[in-house]
Amino acid sequence: MDQGNVVLPGTYLSTIEEFMPGDGTYEKEGAVYAGVVGRTFYDMINRKVNVICFKRNYIQVLRKAKSLLGIVMSVSEDQAQVYIVAADDTRFVRPFSGVLHASQVYQKHVDQITQGVRTGDVIRARPMSTVVPVPLSIKAKEFGVILAYCSQCGSIMKRIDDDHVKCTKCGQVETRKLSSFGMVRRHGSQG
Repeated sequence: MDQGNVVLPGTYLSTIEEFMPGDGTYEKEGAVYAGVVGRTFYDMINRKVNVICFKRNYIQVLRKAKSLLGIVMSVSEDQAQVYIVAADDTRFVRPFSGVLHASQVYQKHVDQITQGVRTGDVIRARPMSTVVPVPLSIKAKEFGVILAYCSQCGSIMKRIDDDHVKCTKCGQVETRKLSSFGMVRRHGSQG
C-alpha cells in the first residue's frame, strides 16, 4: 500500500478484506485492482481504495478556472494556437491546446490577429468551454498579453501605453492587446 503511486488499469491494490473498492477501481476474486490510470488514494477512515484519474482532475480544474495562462505557439491570419500551461493557481504537468480566434481579441474588429498577439507571447485568457482545443477569449480588460517578445530580435518588450509595447533591446514598437493585469517583468514581478 503506497499512497499516491501512479498505477495502470489492472494493477493490484489490496485484498477486499483490507480495503473496499472505491472510485476508479474494481473487485475481482477478492482482490481490488485499478480500473483507470491515476494515483492511488487509500481512505483509512472508510477503508476504501480509490484511483484518482488524471484526466478528470484536469477537466475539473478547467471547469472551475476563471483564467488560463498560455503561450502563443503559432499565429495564422485569423487565429492563434496556444499551449495552456496553468489555470488560476494550478500549473498543468502537460500543456494542452487552446485556440484564440481573431474575433475574441478585441471588442472591435481587427484585420489580423497579429494586431493583438504574436508567436511567443504569454497570455492570460478566459476559457470559453472545456472542449480541447479550448476556445479562448482575451476581450475583457483583465485578459490579454502579459509577456511579449520582440518579433525582430526576440528580446522582452516593455509596455509603453494600453496598446503598444517597445523592445528593450532594438527599440521596435509593436501593438498588442495588453492585459490590465499587468505585464510580467523579470522573475515574475508585474508592472
